[in-house]
Amino acid sequence: MLSSARPSTRPSAAGCVCHLPSVSAHLTPPPPPAQARCNHTATHLLQAALKSVLGTDVSQAGSLVDFGRLRFDFNSAVAPSEEQLVRVEALINGWIGDSVEVQSSSMALSAARASGATAMFGEKYGDVVRVVDVPGVSMELCGGTHVRNTAEIGGFKVRPCTRRDSPAAHHLRAQIVSESGIAAGVRRIEAVAGPGVYDLLSEREKIVKSLAASLKVQPDKLESRIAVMSEEQRKLAAEVESLKARPARAP
Repeated sequence: MLSSARPSTRPSAAGCVCHLPSVSAHLTPPPPPAQARCNHTATHLLQAALKSVLGTDVSQAGSLVDFGRLRFDFNSAVAPSEEQLVRVEALINGWIGDSVEVQSSSMALSAARASGATAMFGEKYGDVVRVVDVPGVSMELCGGTHVRNTAEIGGFKVRPCTRRDSPAAHHLRAQIVSESGIAAGVRRIEAVAGPGVYDLLSEREKIVKSLAASLKVQPDKLESRIAVMSEEQRKLAAEVESLKARPARAP
């Protein structure tokens, strides 16, 4: 964000006085490149995990690699279940824990295709391409920046996204943030990796503690307390409906 102060004056070469705005910049330093590398490699792992859990017909339909998050769009007629998303996260975090060396090499496009490298449908490639290989996990055509070892990612986690979103050098586990549909047959997953996982889990912990304080229970008793409240509400609603159905008494 930029904020301007009073204009300053400075004589020009022709003797005129020019009024020049004095601008003081308040810019947030860009996040370290390490975070972008974590998120980019995590995106490759995500696609591999989706293919493993949902089927090899899963294909990339788009992606966004940001410093604070990653987003992956993929073709799938059916939305993945909660259990499948848990399996996807577990696979990715397992590969991160395996400390797999990430390899990259340049080769002819024909050789890359013959090696089984995944290419994005509809993307135009030159005669020579760069292949990013996570041995035994993923092999893709990609010109982006990546970690040297999956352990550098630290972790992965899916996070919630809003409808508006539709068409992290600490080492933690990754987490899926959210999954949603954005078009016919196209699904979207938003996730965080590295320090983003810590930030997400800290935010959720604050919410849990706040709810527990409001309901005057320990955090581990929240689920049972909410279940009791829901049952009480159901009974009260049924009682209200019963009272409404009774004929009104004459005054």
